[in-house]
Amino acid sequence: MEKYTTIGELRQLILEQEYKYKHHLGFIEAIYILKSKYKLTEIRPTANDFFMWDLIDFKQLRLLVDSIPVSLSSITKTVENWPLLFKNKSNETSLLTFADVQISLEMPYSPDDRIILSDYVTNLYVLKGQATLHLNNKQILLSCGDFIILTPGTSYYVECDENDYIINIILQNKNFHYIWESVLKQNKLLAKFINTITDSATGKIMQFFLPVTINTNQIIQNLFSEFILNDKFSISNFLSFMQILYANLLRVANNRNIINKTKSETSLKISLLQYIQKHYQTLTLSKLADEFHYNPAYLSRMIKQITNNDFSRIVTELRIEEAKRLLSTELNWSISKIACEVGYKNPEYFSTIFKQWTNKSPRQYRISRLNN
Repeated sequence: MEKYTTIGELRQLILEQEYKYKHHLGFIEAIYILKSKYKLTEIRPTANDFFMWDLIDFKQLRLLVDSIPVSLSSITKTVENWPLLFKNKSNETSLLTFADVQISLEMPYSPDDRIILSDYVTNLYVLKGQATLHLNNKQILLSCGDFIILTPGTSYYVECDENDYIINIILQNKNFHYIWESVLKQNKLLAKFINTITDSATGKIMQFFLPVTINTNQIIQNLFSEFILNDKFSISNFLSFMQILYANLLRVANNRNIINKTKSETSLKISLLQYIQKHYQTLTLSKLADEFHYNPAYLSRMIKQITNNDFSRIVTELRIEEAKRLLSTELNWSISKIACEVGYKNPEYFSTIFKQWTNKSPRQYRISRLNN
């Protein structure tokens, strides 16, 4: 017979253990304590409707999250699949289910057992209050609006109390890549940067800033609603709302006034790459340095570190890729016009560079595309 509890009952037990014994109780341990005390029920609790949230009152959000049911079998399945989820069986987890997507609020007073999700991407978003993110070799103090993406294999735990509201969203790595491919389909340079980070075997983090607004809270509300509904359309809808959330991260990252205030290294790098992608036709390193108020030599080293390529090669690649597209689609355009369009004033020089990259002249490339 299936047994159930709720997030609220687990949270209450965790708070009691903290207040009475100063014992940091983990999520899994709390489940089995409730089981041993016969406090699980055979009747599945009904989660409240998250559209009742007014998008402002976070205590109201907490109560809605408290109503989310947790089944013993789903937790047992999570524990049984620990070798697939974790590199260390002793690690605690706040996974509600062994599922493709998940959203919850971080439990307060977590034990300092580090979580290492081997095939999941974790997203942490501070709605209110603050938290300390403990990584292998450092601690990061997170404040309201901070958004962290932890790539697979990152060892971490989150330290917060009952007055902090930290959203935790977990996605399977394949779903994370699917979302970013959709968001970045028009920006190959930025897509390459994101993939370089997320494909790293060592586990890295990306830090953004996303202001807490009604619009953002509405996305959070929809994510919770789809997670609770859990029908055949829910994962698809959940990923669609995550796509909007990630697109908003990039929109804010492109606002350098916000970046300067938050000093987010990830946002700065993304803003830099987005600027290069947008202005590559006429961009020089000195112009880019002036725009971002950096020394050209320092900026050159930063770009090399981000992309593993130097600035001139990146710009040339962007120009050649756009030229290839125009040669294939704008059949009435002359070679000279295409050269000018991608940033080359001299069509002969453009043809020379194009052949160096493709082993074909622009004219030969166009003919080969037509034949194919």
